[in-house]
Amino acid sequence: MFTPSLLFRRVLLATTSLGLILPNAAQAQEQGAPPARVGQVAQVLGDVSFNGAGSNGRWVPATLNYPLRSGDSLFTQPGAQAAIALGSSRLVLNANTELQITGLNEDNFSATESQGEVFLALNDLAPSQNFTLRTPSGPVTIDEDGEYAVTAGTAGNPASIAVLAGEASAGPTRINAGEEAYLYPNGQSQIGPVAQDGFINQALAEMAAPQPPYV
Repeated sequence: MFTPSLLFRRVLLATTSLGLILPNAAQAQEQGAPPARVGQVAQVLGDVSFNGAGSNGRWVPATLNYPLRSGDSLFTQPGAQAAIALGSSRLVLNANTELQITGLNEDNFSATESQGEVFLALNDLAPSQNFTLRTPSGPVTIDEDGEYAVTAGTAGNPASIAVLAGEASAGPTRINAGEEAYLYPNGQSQIGPVAQDGFINQALAEMAAPQPPYV
């Protein structure tokens, strides 16, 4: 289970300062040159925190429709969820998930998933585009439209990539639709049938409804 740092706990206590932090974050992003591609906080359910451009290195409450770029992080508290929109694609963060965007441009999206579970619904990927999520047990790369779920794993459990539709790679291992690969810290992997959990089923049901594109 994720234990927030002392700095994070102090931020949660300093509620009187949050009203000043968020406007400063927006001003900082407006002053810089706009990146070629940005994401967007598309959903905030429960306590979701943001750390990135303009937050002065502190965790602050995430704001709906806030732009996301390389270096930004989201963390969902227990019982919370968040979603990121990238064009017509969407990433959903389950509770107790920490995701930091490490690269975002017209061709690639990369992020470090240090804990938790992320559902990806990828649409309209160009041949040159790919998504990479780095887990504690290694990276997962996706270069095809489809639906995927990546779990970071824990000290006693491997990371995993479930491919519900599409194809993905974990190192030299190719994972096909209907398969789930389990990734171990020693570099070994094991493939079996997809084991859908409640979060995946919920995400699939929500994705069945049309999602507004991010412009």
